[in-house]
Amino acid sequence: MALAKWYKIDFHTHTPASNCFLDKNISADEWLEAAKDSGMNAVVITDHNSVGFIRKIDCLKNKYENHDDFDPEKNFKVFYGIEVCVSAAFTHILIIFDDSLTTNEIEDAVIKYLGIDRNNWGNTEKYISENELKDLYMELKDKVFVIPAHFASNKGLAKANINTIKNYQEFIHFSAIEVRNEEDIREYENKLKLNAINEAVCISGSDNPSNKDATKHSVEGFGKMFTWIKLSALNFEGLRQVFIDFENRALNWLEIKKLGNKFNPNDINYNYIGGICLTNFSHLLDINLRFSPHLNCIIGSRGTGKSTLVNAINYGLDSNLDLNKCKVLKNTMKNGGGIDIYFNFGNEDPYQITSRKEKGNLEYSYENKSGILIDPPEFKIDFYGQKEIFNLIEDENNINENIKSPLLQLIDDKISIKLYKINDSIEQMLTELLALSEEYKNNRNKITKLPGIKAEISKVTSILKKYEESNIKNIRAKKDKIYNINEICGNEINESESCLTNIADSLQIKIDDLEKKLVVDEDIDKLICDDAKNILSDVKKSYETVKKTINQEIDKIEKIGLQLEKSNIVKEKNEIDVQYKMALEKVKNTGSEDIETLQDKILENKHQESNLLDIEKQQIVIEEKINSTISKYLTARLDLTKERANIIKSLDLDSIKIEIIPICHKNRWKQSLQKELGKENVFDNEFEKLVEFILNDDAKFEHYKKFIFFLLTSKNGNISDFCQSISDPRFINIWTTKQNNNTLNSIIKVIPEDMVTIKISDKTGDIDINEGSPGQKSAAILAFIMSSGENPLIIDQPEDDLDNSLIYNLIVKSIRKIKNKRQIIIVTHNPNIPVLGDAEGIIILERENTGKIYFKNHKKAGCLEEKNIRTGICEIMEGGESAFKKREEKYLYK
Repeated sequence: MALAKWYKIDFHTHTPASNCFLDKNISADEWLEAAKDSGMNAVVITDHNSVGFIRKIDCLKNKYENHDDFDPEKNFKVFYGIEVCVSAAFTHILIIFDDSLTTNEIEDAVIKYLGIDRNNWGNTEKYISENELKDLYMELKDKVFVIPAHFASNKGLAKANINTIKNYQEFIHFSAIEVRNEEDIREYENKLKLNAINEAVCISGSDNPSNKDATKHSVEGFGKMFTWIKLSALNFEGLRQVFIDFENRALNWLEIKKLGNKFNPNDINYNYIGGICLTNFSHLLDINLRFSPHLNCIIGSRGTGKSTLVNAINYGLDSNLDLNKCKVLKNTMKNGGGIDIYFNFGNEDPYQITSRKEKGNLEYSYENKSGILIDPPEFKIDFYGQKEIFNLIEDENNINENIKSPLLQLIDDKISIKLYKINDSIEQMLTELLALSEEYKNNRNKITKLPGIKAEISKVTSILKKYEESNIKNIRAKKDKIYNINEICGNEINESESCLTNIADSLQIKIDDLEKKLVVDEDIDKLICDDAKNILSDVKKSYETVKKTINQEIDKIEKIGLQLEKSNIVKEKNEIDVQYKMALEKVKNTGSEDIETLQDKILENKHQESNLLDIEKQQIVIEEKINSTISKYLTARLDLTKERANIIKSLDLDSIKIEIIPICHKNRWKQSLQKELGKENVFDNEFEKLVEFILNDDAKFEHYKKFIFFLLTSKNGNISDFCQSISDPRFINIWTTKQNNNTLNSIIKVIPEDMVTIKISDKTGDIDINEGSPGQKSAAILAFIMSSGENPLIIDQPEDDLDNSLIYNLIVKSIRKIKNKRQIIIVTHNPNIPVLGDAEGIIILERENTGKIYFKNHKKAGCLEEKNIRTGICEIMEGGESAFKKREEKYLYK
């Protein structure tokens, strides 16, 4: 199989056949070996006015030439050409000959049409006329490429006057322009603007200069300048495809220098599917297929297994898919049948994902160079079946089919890391708002007690006012003072009596204890015993004397107590009690205990009133916090919109305009509110009124912010208080019930989505895809899909709904832009996609005489430069020939 890859080619080299080649003794063997060792995959021999060395090369080139589908670095090819001097200005022109021409045919053509006989080969003083160049071109038009050499340098075509350059265009179409410096580029672009020359690919060749003398040629100079070209086979037809579709297939030396000398376009830094093997399918021969990391087109007549192939990729990579939902695999894959997929993470070694059908289900295993893996990475792809692309638009407004807008999901997949952070911020703001709401509602519940407390204070105050009017306050104050004096005197008498009593009791314990100690052990000397007894007896007498004195003082204290009872203090106390009771009678016959309770109660109520008044003040602060947090939430929410808009800007889309309109997807939000409130498909008019009122295209989202505030702080949940156009009592009851259940504030989590608007731009203006045909919708969405992701993209027959007039303007342009940034595998019946998209891998399937499906002509894959592929496209795909003609019109003759 031959997939397109990048190869290094030196378009301008010389051999000893050029008079200015330094070492004439270099053999063809040495020349070929040096050319191959230079790292070039191909060189073009372009000796000055000579093809004299190519016969020597031709005898040996099979020894050196090589083509390896798997390793492009091993490939090597020699193309034959000539560098002729044209006109008296000796303008240098390169001619490359078709590799199907023999050396005899090339030599004869140089002699016959260019008029350079063997005697003049290598003679740089000889020049050919423009007519002789024309003769060769007209005779061998399809078998030669004509290229102005070193365009603006010495003897370059740009040195000629403008009319001379224009004359060439009357009989020749230059296949390419050789450039080596910025001056070459500038001069070519100037001539192009003046319509003096046709548009063509700019290529570079080294002129293999000698290290000793740059004006001479040597094998040392191979590859000093070169061009990267992309093709599936290093042959003349491959070069033709490079020159036709050069914007996608060639990088000249000046472009390479900007990218860095180590740049290799074959290095892939994105994930791609390297290949697939299918075994034991009922309708397929066993398939072993490699894919290009770029654009792969699978074509074939109806019923040739194209959908089987792409569905096998989808199910072979994703173990979460239910095989029962894919009839094409379920019915055709036999038990024991297998799908092996090779998945590459950039340039890393591929992972092999193996799935085998066992008892109706797929069993998976994973392997890389380390061996069998228990915990493999995720193998992400973007897969779209025949109707899924169109359904992205049709299901855009159906929240039951998609929790999030499908178009937004495509964008959000590109900002997944930032999305987590932004969503965390949004969630944090919502959590804070709900906490503030709960605090606000709890405070409000507490504040509801304030009127009752104020009423109680008023009632008690009224009673106490009568209390004060009865002079009870003064009487009570006097009473308190007298009671206080009486209490002080009584307490002191009691405490002194108690204290003396305690001392007397303590002395009695000491006396009793000494009584026991007067008994002394007889074994001790009598004199000692007598002394001890006398001492202890004297102590006892002292204790008894003190006790007697204390008892006498206790008697005196008791007399003092009797004195208090008969004192004016007690007399005044009794009189004030009578006055106090009389005053209480005047206040509602309330007992003294009730008044005390009331006084305590009013103090308590006033304390509660003060706290609740503070809470009322707090409510204002909480409301400010709620509004402030709503603004922060909205800022976080709009940050998400900005990130989405940045992604759209980065897509660099042609022919379609995509805009992210913040927080305005009314239809989806209406459905989400209905679902949240348990009223799906009910009260449509009322919900529509509400949504229109809230999302009223106000750039500051004031109504939306007020709606959130209403949800968080409403006392009764009456939605008509917020939106006066709502009047249906049944609809209002939905909201009040939510409030009564304390769940109204949870609705803030039903967030309005951004809306993605897509317009198709053409000469007639912009068409909103919602107003376009199904084909226009699908074309626009497919272009968007291609540009909005990085995973391998697999699409199964999108053109069933595509508008053919938009295939090129939308689909092909998108493919050409992104196929070097992400892999595309597409099943298609439209020839414009593989032809104008310049597919790097074209797989043609057909049903053989046995009824089994296999590759057409047993060729697994190829590119447009291969005749079998071009023929297959024309045979199978309606409009195939017109696609090739359109391709030449757009790229070769634009």
